Amino acid sequence: MSVQIQVSPSAIEFKEPSLFGSLNHPDLKTFVQRALGVPEVTAISLFPEDQLAHVGYESAPESQKGFLDRFLEAIDAPHSPNLIGDIDPRGPRAYWIKKDGSVRQIGLHQVAEDTVVLKDPALATTESTLALSLKGKLAEKAGVRSVQHLADQASIQVTFNPRRIKASRIEREIVKTVQEGTPIGSVADPSQVPMTVSASTVGLSTVGELLLPIATPVAAGVLVATNFHIVKDAATQLTQGKVGVPLFHTALLTCSIVTGQVLAFALTDWSLRYWQRRWRSQLVRETEETVQETLPSLIQIRNIGQDGVERLTSPEAVRSGDRLRVLAGEVIPADGEVVFGTALVDESQIAGTPYPVRKYAPSEVLAGSIILAGHLEFRVLRTGADTRAARIADEIKKTCALIPADRSLTAKAEALGDKTALPTLATAGIGWMAGSLITVGAILHQDWVSGPYLAIPLVTLQHIRDALTLGVVIQHPSALLRLAESQFLVLDGDDPSLYQKGLVLKEIRSNLKHNEALLQTVAGAAIFLGDERQEALQRACAELGLAVRQPDLVRLEADFIEIEQGQHRVVLRTIAADPRAAIQVEIDGQTVADVEFGESPAPIARGCITALQARGFDVFLMSSASDSNVEKKAKSLGITLFGGELDLAAKIKFLEGLRQRGVKAVFASRADDCETLANYAHVTVAIEPMQGTHAPTADLWVQSGRYGALAALVEQSRRYVPDIEKSTRQALVPNLMCVAGAFGGLLNGITSGIIANIAVANVDRGLQKKLSRGRRKARLIHTAT
Repeated sequence: MSVQIQVSPSAIEFKEPSLFGSLNHPDLKTFVQRALGVPEVTAISLFPEDQLAHVGYESAPESQKGFLDRFLEAIDAPHSPNLIGDIDPRGPRAYWIKKDGSVRQIGLHQVAEDTVVLKDPALATTESTLALSLKGKLAEKAGVRSVQHLADQASIQVTFNPRRIKASRIEREIVKTVQEGTPIGSVADPSQVPMTVSASTVGLSTVGELLLPIATPVAAGVLVATNFHIVKDAATQLTQGKVGVPLFHTALLTCSIVTGQVLAFALTDWSLRYWQRRWRSQLVRETEETVQETLPSLIQIRNIGQDGVERLTSPEAVRSGDRLRVLAGEVIPADGEVVFGTALVDESQIAGTPYPVRKYAPSEVLAGSIILAGHLEFRVLRTGADTRAARIADEIKKTCALIPADRSLTAKAEALGDKTALPTLATAGIGWMAGSLITVGAILHQDWVSGPYLAIPLVTLQHIRDALTLGVVIQHPSALLRLAESQFLVLDGDDPSLYQKGLVLKEIRSNLKHNEALLQTVAGAAIFLGDERQEALQRACAELGLAVRQPDLVRLEADFIEIEQGQHRVVLRTIAADPRAAIQVEIDGQTVADVEFGESPAPIARGCITALQARGFDVFLMSSASDSNVEKKAKSLGITLFGGELDLAAKIKFLEGLRQRGVKAVFASRADDCETLANYAHVTVAIEPMQGTHAPTADLWVQSGRYGALAALVEQSRRYVPDIEKSTRQALVPNLMCVAGAFGGLLNGITSGIIANIAVANVDRGLQKKLSRGRRKARLIHTAT
């Protein structure tokens, strides 16, 4: 039998019976190796039972013919790269995917006639985005009975009806999802909210209203069937003595059928689904916007060749070892090491540093940082997905991907909707007594439910952005919600960085009469120092009530800074290698002062702890050190609650005891301790700078390793729920108009539903403005800094 080849824009299918004598057939192995050696090929699936090989590839339409020619040549080539090991003979099918030049076989097996199992390391956590993505894509497919995530076995188990769907079709969908990864779009996919049945009921009820009355009861029956689970929830709530959205929704459905306003309910049902789709699509779009703000987006890069000639190249052409030049106002395109020049760099979102940092050889620079002043040449160490910016962007995408499925956020949306159910039902009851069921229907068509479901995901995303400006990466979508609930902070006294001392202005030795004016001038110039001395000088000015203004920069070097102050030139000289060294001040070429710094009497973290205590937090210091030692450390931090001689088991027991007593504790420490104790605290905060490109396991991650960011983070968390409630209140006026119009006899179910949609549109419009302002604010922060 001759070989049958079928080509599509993304795949090639081979059907050749002689090739599939065995999965260990040498010709088959050679075929797989040769095919995977072609750069455009991304995946291969083998289906011996169908005598079929499916080859996935990526190629632009205009270059497809050239790819096919190269592919066929590679298949017939005598030599090929050995990209795979021995082919696994188990199972009736085999799958490989290729990413970034490396090949791996998918651990996919059909363990029974109706069961397929995928094993993958990415499935080892209960909040695996790959698991969420697979559930979203497979659960709605006809014939699939269940999709079960077994985190302890790092696997997904799919049970299906083999008479309705083939195992090979399920497996292909799994392979495609693993190959694509888990972008936010795959989890928050709007298509997961089905619209077909809802649109059909609108059509049926419209036909029944205008042309064929028999269609109306059919539409009513479909609506009852599709909303039956809500009716069951309403019955459950009644048995528990609760009044919530299910009961409200059931009352609306009943009233609509009794009064013949089936079309009105069908339109409302369609609208509720539309707004669910709307927030999902917005979440995808805004997440991509956030990622783009984090990652450097450049058209051309100044690349200095080995001959010393500067050439403009594309970002894709940059490789490790290249020497790049970046000027003021530009974004650093890769991670690297400075080899020439000096610059003031804003890396707050990438490294969490609260002030601009001065960079010079051999300082490290990070992709996504912005040069505020000066210029740099640096040698590239990491590019693309290997940069720290890419890792942070990946963490953002993972967090946002969890938003749609987060139970805490869903519960919050339900709670906000439930708060409006009783007042609305009570108002409807008054309308029944004062009017008729038509009045009741018009009142019940208010929409207080869609607003919270719109607001919570998008406000959460906005706060993820806001936290990033503080140098904090939110790694769990409900982290801020839980942080806002907490009033007890547990600090790990075994973390040495907790006791790190700050820098203070010790002395200004000068013969000038006006030392305050000199301090202002030096503090202004010190903005370009980019280290702790800048903060120390600004604090000294603040204590004296002196304003600090940024002067015009004349020259920026590793060991001195020159500025222009009115008619004078001011130079600050220092030792570049020592960020705490004294500063020599020159004005118009004359040495006028020496500025010296000293260690602060209390640890830097004390200011943050004092601020949290002022907000009502109880702070506890626990440590494995002796009680007397811990008491001294606690006193230096201003903490009155402490415990010593606590090993890991004792720390776990302490946190468990807090949880059992209903105390919602925040645990802040180094990343390793956060990972170990993550299951015992209400919120975990990793206070640790990134090591390479590895992000710690915690709910929140303070990149700079500075405890001082905790106070600002708590302050932000306190605004989180009020921001959600403020957004939902924008639905107030139109919904009240529904009530007024119903009592006035001016509205029915359809017209009231239209006004209710205006209410939700108000919430949506307000959220878009908030997100847009957030993007502008982030840009202004970079510019102003």
